[in-house]
Amino acid sequence: MEPLSSQHKTDQSDKTQQVSASTSAPTAALAAESQTKTPKLNNLFQQLPQDQSQEQFEALLTQPGVKLERIVSNGQSTPEGEWYDQAWDEWVMILQGEAGLLIEGQQTLQMRPGDSILLPAHCRHRVEWTSPEQTTIWLALHLGDGCTD
Repeated sequence: MEPLSSQHKTDQSDKTQQVSASTSAPTAALAAESQTKTPKLNNLFQQLPQDQSQEQFEALLTQPGVKLERIVSNGQSTPEGEWYDQAWDEWVMILQGEAGLLIEGQQTLQMRPGDSILLPAHCRHRVEWTSPEQTTIWLALHLGDGCTD
């Protein structure tokens, strides 16, 4: 094997610096943005939507490839015959209330506060029911390309 020429070393160094600069630019932008914003304390159990006729989705955090959201349900379910089939992973947890989650080919899972599940990309699932007696609050973390579109 021949030793690298000094020109080749310089070219490789330039490419490394270019890659490093391009991958750190979003991080630098996010760091600058977070320094200019004042942190705000939030409580997931407060400021619940007044309209309980529809399920409410609230994005809490959105970054490339990541979305964290609070979902508030009051007896809602996925419309009959419809399935979620997403191109990204989704982790969900019940914080309050109860829900029935059906994964295609399985029995309905009864989810209670503290229960969580990771639904891999293209895992067909649907919400069979949420408690009509108590507000159900979900925390959902979407991971992967396309989840923030």
